[in-house]
Amino acid sequence: MQLYIFLEKFLNQYGISLEGSSYISDKLKNKNIQLEFIDDDISIFSKILTDTYNLNAKDVKIISGSLNKKGIILGRMEKQILKKYLDYNNNEDLIRLSQIVNIDSQVLNDIININCNDHSKEAIECFITAWNEAKKKMIL
Repeated sequence: MQLYIFLEKFLNQYGISLEGSSYISDKLKNKNIQLEFIDDDISIFSKILTDTYNLNAKDVKIISGSLNKKGIILGRMEKQILKKYLDYNNNEDLIRLSQIVNIDSQVLNDIININCNDHSKEAIECFITAWNEAKKKMIL
């Protein structure tokens, strides 16, 4: 899928017109960037934004503290895997983390679910605020 079309679908879903920002839309249209790893599911955009805005960092700390109370210490690498799992919800990351720290993946998933929040709405709100600010600056 072309990046411009993907972004346009995402913005249209939230009532924002990409056409209103001719500089951005012209640049994206001219680049013709293809996103081969993305299908029509625009939910990946909120996951990327959650990662970009580092919104799961506090959850990583809380989950790490919860695991620490059970005698499971997460190092930097394990926390990075946990954050990646929280950001993109890829089961391979959960399984990998559970193998590294030697805990059943279902038990780990339960601990994560108890201590974790969905930040996708917050990520989208951050993006929309930044988008509107950028549009204002481009108009000036």
